[in-house]
Amino acid sequence: FAFSTPMLSTSSRALWQHGLSVLCLTTALWMMLQRPRNKWRLFFAGALLGFSYAVRPTNSLSVFFLTLYILLNHRKALLLYLTGLSIPIAILVFDSLQVYHSILPPYYLPQRLGADLDFFNALWGNLISPNRGLFVTTPIFIISAFGIYLMVRKGRMVLNNIEPYLAAILLAHWITISSFDNWYGGWSLGPRFFTDVTPYLVYFLIPVFAESRLWSSHWWKAAFGTALVLSMFVHFRCVTSIYPMMWNGKPVAIVEAPQRVWDVFDLQVLRGTCDDKLEGRAPLCWFDSGVPK
Repeated sequence: FAFSTPMLSTSSRALWQHGLSVLCLTTALWMMLQRPRNKWRLFFAGALLGFSYAVRPTNSLSVFFLTLYILLNHRKALLLYLTGLSIPIAILVFDSLQVYHSILPPYYLPQRLGADLDFFNALWGNLISPNRGLFVTTPIFIISAFGIYLMVRKGRMVLNNIEPYLAAILLAHWITISSFDNWYGGWSLGPRFFTDVTPYLVYFLIPVFAESRLWSSHWWKAAFGTALVLSMFVHFRCVTSIYPMMWNGKPVAIVEAPQRVWDVFDLQVLRGTCDDKLEGRAPLCWFDSGVPK
């Protein structure tokens, strides 16, 4: 969670919204998972979810699905939960009315949704593009997808458990960020828009660790270790070298040529390993000039 995901390369690098967003969602999820559940924990969970929406509007998906979970499974605490949820949202609305004379600020309105004319390119690009794909830059999350499968097989995907709601958030979040015109995240490192749901992706690694039969297999240990090391390498290099960030502007700005996210011969994580550290395209330069320098 800390060293092998966008938590390292995105949340900890700058004053993005993502860091505070993840803090709210992680703490809210932790409170909802406590047994026995104290009603006041759900009050604070609601407050954190409401604040997460104020921090980043895409967290409305977490608000919706986790509120549905509380509604269907914890009705006795629903009023307390909704009270906590409404406080930060009410403050957001009050501020918006004062500043923008509308219920919500422009940034929170859904005008960006559906703006991407190449939706399916964005849909797959967010998962498997060489420079922005979640599963390419953070392959450990491929195993999270397997964790969801294990939850289905074990019968955990029923409405009285929190798992189907978390899976629904992941699916809805993927579709939502793929509808943005700048679905690739602009000047950023890896799958920036997936950063907010990192807690949920890591949560679905838990059933994988609990599957003792898997860990008796050498090939499984090798596959898991490889995914973990590759994930750590990508995010560690992005925070210890300036060149992966400079990739966004050289040789042409990513916002002007978003198709660069698909260039397998010009990998963001390897920028700076050519003779021309600023603009050299790696691994392409390796074949042209021999050993990288």
